[in-house]
Amino acid sequence: MHAHNKTKTLIVYTMSVFDLKKGESGKIVRLKARGAVAARLAALGFSCGKVVTALSFSLFNSSILVGIGPSRVALRAAVARGIEVEKCT
Repeated sequence: MHAHNKTKTLIVYTMSVFDLKKGESGKIVRLKARGAVAARLAALGFSCGKVVTALSFSLFNSSILVGIGPSRVALRAAVARGIEVEKCT
């Protein structure tokens, strides 16, 4: 008898925070921000593994209000698109 090792491949789909719909949550898997923006996000609690929730969008979708922990943070669309999340189910 031969023992076969069957490996399962886990495919994880990521999206940006800006791609979440209102009320959806995602776990941060990567931050693409650099410099002062990265430092500011870190100071506000954005780090890999944290869960963020899309709370609302501005009138012309130029920004998004997200919840992270007890904080509520408004992010410009460009910054929000640089935060990759794995959608929570």
